Amino acid sequence: MHHNFRNFDPRSTRVVLFDGGRASCRRSAPRLAAKTRRDLERLGIEVHLDTVVTTIDDRGVEVRFGDGSTRRFAARTKIWAAG
Repeated sequence: MHHNFRNFDPRSTRVVLFDGGRASCRRSAPRLAAKTRRDLERLGIEVHLDTVVTTIDDRGVEVRFGDGSTRRFAARTKIWAAG
């Protein structure tokens, strides 16, 4: 990020990925999906699979994990993307 966004310290940034599926890149072979997750985590991205966002507001997001438990994540900036 430091090449594209020079006005902040990327070490102070937390990137969290929520995916409702049980694997990243679900349409790919399981081995490739596992590699994708490892690569994302090596980049410092916190990956949560089998997790859906249930609420978004100005202070963060609430998610529901596959086991039914919920958790709130504080966030000022939220980005939603679909496959």
